[in-house]
Amino acid sequence: SAGEELDGLDGLTRHEICTEPFVMVLPKGATLPAGGFPDPATLPFIRYTLRSSIGRQIERQVSRLGLDLPNRAEFDTATGQLAAVADGMGWSLTTPLCLAQEAHRLEALQVAPMPRGSFTRTMALFGRSDDPGDLAGRIAAELRAILKETVRPRLSAALPWSGDLFSIAGSAPIR
Repeated sequence: SAGEELDGLDGLTRHEICTEPFVMVLPKGATLPAGGFPDPATLPFIRYTLRSSIGRQIERQVSRLGLDLPNRAEFDTATGQLAAVADGMGWSLTTPLCLAQEAHRLEALQVAPMPRGSFTRTMALFGRSDDPGDLAGRIAAELRAILKETVRPRLSAALPWSGDLFSIAGSAPIR
């Protein structure tokens, strides 16, 4: 979960925002092996850096799956990573919100569910538990509203197979 290092700290309140699946992202037209991951010899794996929470979560899953993915390129941001995939440099794992951030690249990408070993991340906002105005709670509510009204419809259209995997805290999953 994003921010899991903050869970359990005294004086903080956790406000759930959403849970989203990790997905495979390939250049448009790349061959997707039936039931498997691309061959890194023909289509290299493009990483998020281990300095990021998302990068560390992906690396833990790659390790659990026993995938041998040599380190050819890594990026600090979804912008750089998805630009590299769109340019045909390789494939990657990312999330729908990262794709939404780079929606202008979707035409140059093909997005697929994980063939095995699906996993998710949960986004949360933390605030001070002694905040009398509950600013973090109000911001979290606004973020959930933006996701419901703006981002969710776009994700549902772009990734209809994501189904129950993308959910906004306090609401029904995408259908």
